[in-house]
Amino acid sequence: MTRVNCNFLPLEQRAFILDKKVMYASVAFWVGSMAVWFFVFVGHTNKVKELTGQKTVQEREKNAVLAERAATTFPQAQIQRLIARFSFIKQAMGANDFPWLRFYQSVEDAMLSVDGGRKVGIVSLKRAGEKLWTIDGEAEDWKDATRLEEQMVASTYLGKKNFSEVRLLNYRAAEKGYRFTLQFNFEENL
Repeated sequence: MTRVNCNFLPLEQRAFILDKKVMYASVAFWVGSMAVWFFVFVGHTNKVKELTGQKTVQEREKNAVLAERAATTFPQAQIQRLIARFSFIKQAMGANDFPWLRFYQSVEDAMLSVDGGRKVGIVSLKRAGEKLWTIDGEAEDWKDATRLEEQMVASTYLGKKNFSEVRLLNYRAAEKGYRFTLQFNFEENL
């Protein structure tokens, strides 16, 4: 039996599957593609695990904050009873209403105006008369104490001054910075 070769096309035009070099190249390309896909899949899986872990940690932190918030919620009935007792004590003593909130907020605002308030601190705050108050404080530099004095002079509420007759009585060197005494009148009736 004789075999007859019926493939009359030149070698360049024959099917690429029959050519061994092309077949090896396609197998190598397929293996490379599978390797790249595998590494991308592994990287994606690791990223998903990392993000899932972060989500779990954030959920735990959120639950801890919510539990802490629930624990610090005070019963409103007890708060109202405490306010009523305080009002009774004030009435029994004949005390007039003093705007404590505005007073403390004005002092705090003046302190925060001195470079964020980190350079000035209050050691004591005393009432020295009907309107007269005294602050004993600490400052990093004597300029910070004078800056607090300037901020208190400039402090206003609804266009009217909060403090009058603000005076820096003294300042002296201390272990850490300076100690100062500041005297002022608080204008409670605006």
